[in-house]
Amino acid sequence: MKFPRNKSCNYNFRSKLGASIDKGRTREVFNIKDNPKYVIKFSTNPSTNRHEYKFYKEAKRNKLTAVLNSIGEIRSISKSGQYLVMEKLNDLPFGNHATQCPDEITDRKRSNFGVDSDGVIKARDYDTRNGKTVSGKLTPVVFSQDEQDYFRDLLDDLDQL
Repeated sequence: MKFPRNKSCNYNFRSKLGASIDKGRTREVFNIKDNPKYVIKFSTNPSTNRHEYKFYKEAKRNKLTAVLNSIGEIRSISKSGQYLVMEKLNDLPFGNHATQCPDEITDRKRSNFGVDSDGVIKARDYDTRNGKTVSGKLTPVVFSQDEQDYFRDLLDDLDQL
């Protein structure tokens, strides 16, 4: 088995944890042993993973292809909701980028998006959103390197204070 079955116990997910690759405010992301195409997101607050899982499953159930093509694919979630398996999306490369994401996603910062193995930009963190249902509507998102450099310079200035 390359990743844990859907709705299986936490142990099955913990046993597949590889190296930690990133940590956000509410979750930590791990590689999966023997499966470089997917990651496991761990959260002590299961509602974050459950929100993403429900959003993905609703888009899939309603055959919203444009939405599914703009968000990370979810393969399984633990029974507790603490562990979620999602396709691995690498960081956006340096430079300016544009994509579309579901209208409901409200946290559209650069770090919440990644690139799949085909070079498609997708949302990899879509827990923060408006509404309870998936509308199927997409909205443009632009990531400007100039803007990122500006904020990086501001942070550097603050560090020197």
